[in-house]
Amino acid sequence: MRVSSHGSVHYLRCVCGQWLASHRGGVSPVSGVGACLPPPGDHLELIPLPEE
Repeated sequence: MRVSSHGSVHYLRCVCGQWLASHRGGVSPVSGVGACLPPPGDHLELIPLPEE
């Protein structure tokens, strides 16, 4: 779920509570917030947002 946008960066909230930053290079977890990173090898497939 997209929560806010700043230029080409979109801040997303995962259902597990983790914050993600979506940008042209992909999606990155926002450090320091949430403790729900998946264990290595067990990841989610993220669908990119449509270009605006």
